[in-house]
Amino acid sequence: MSKAVLVLDEMPSSCGMCKLEKNNRCCITGKGINTVVRPVDKCPLCHVPKRYNKQDSIPDYCRGWNDAIDEIGG
Repeated sequence: MSKAVLVLDEMPSSCGMCKLEKNNRCCITGKGINTVVRPVDKCPLCHVPKRYNKQDSIPDYCRGWNDAIDEIGG
């Protein structure tokens, strides 16, 4: 199965503020939601990971990580 990434301009503070909520249901999971509280453990969205600090001697995988985060838009 191929993978996809969905990028939102900002992380919603609650399910009710999420662009992926319709008729009190999550469009990703299809489950009913609480529109006031964001159940972090049940929400499929997550923040874009942080970049590694730029230093002269960072390992190659850190450079690749930062490049990937830049591509996502973080």
